[in-house]
Amino acid sequence: GPQLKEGGHHIVIPYLSDDPSFQPSAVRRRGKQWWLRPRKLALSYFFGAVNRRMRNYRKYRQYFLEEVRTNWTVSPYLGHLPYVVESLSNHRLHSKNGLGYFDLLYKHSVFCPVLPGDAPPQKRFFDVIIMGCIPVVLAFETNMSSQSKTSWHAPGGFPVESSYPFAKHSNSIDTENEIDYNSFVVQVNEVSAIRETLEGLLRNQTEIQRLQLNLMKNAQYFLYGMGNDSHLHEDAFAKILQSLQHHSTL
Repeated sequence: GPQLKEGGHHIVIPYLSDDPSFQPSAVRRRGKQWWLRPRKLALSYFFGAVNRRMRNYRKYRQYFLEEVRTNWTVSPYLGHLPYVVESLSNHRLHSKNGLGYFDLLYKHSVFCPVLPGDAPPQKRFFDVIIMGCIPVVLAFETNMSSQSKTSWHAPGGFPVESSYPFAKHSNSIDTENEIDYNSFVVQVNEVSAIRETLEGLLRNQTEIQRLQLNLMKNAQYFLYGMGNDSHLHEDAFAKILQSLQHHSTL
C-alpha cells in the first residue's frame, strides 16, 4: 500500500455501513439480472451548498453544476433517458425517508458522478457501487509515484493506487486479490466532457453491461458482514486480512 515517510505502509479500507441492505448476503442475493436490469434514469447527482468562492477540491462540483445549468438545458434527457441533478436542500432529502430517496435514485440510474470532496475517496463512491450505479470520476494527472499517474481527487493529488482500497498496482494486497477499478469506473478528463462521454456510452449497451457486471463482481469487497453475516462471504474484512498477510511476507 501507500508508503509512509517514517517507513512501512498503510492500508486503505472501505467506509463502514451497518445498513442491513448493505450486508454481503443481501447484495449477493440480487443476481445477475438485478445488475443488468434497465434503468429509468441516465444519471443522478446530489449537491450541497455551492458557490463561486468554493476552493480546493470541492470547486469541481460548482463547475459541474454550472456546466449542467449552462449547456444541458437544451434537453431534459441524457441520451434517451432523463437525469436528476438535485440540491440537498430539497425537502424530500431532509425527511426521515431521505436516505431511501437517495438509494432509490441511485438504484434506478446508469451513472452517478462522484466529484472531488475533502479527501479521497468519498463514502458516496462506495454507496453508488453497492446500489448498482456506475461511478463517474474526474481523472487528473499526478507526478506522485504510481503506475497510473492518475488521481481522482486533484491535479497532482494522491494517485488512485494510494487512495482506494486494495487497488491494482497498490502493493497493498497480493496481485490475485487486487481490485481493478478501471473495470467499473468511468473516467473523464474535464467537467465539460461528462455529457458527451456518457452519451457515447449510453449508445453502447455492451460496454454498459460490462461495467455493470464488474460492479457485481466487486461490490461485496466494499461491505462488512456483521452479526449473522460475519465471515460468510469474502468481504472488506476478508480483504483487510489478505492485505495484512501480504504485508507480513514482504
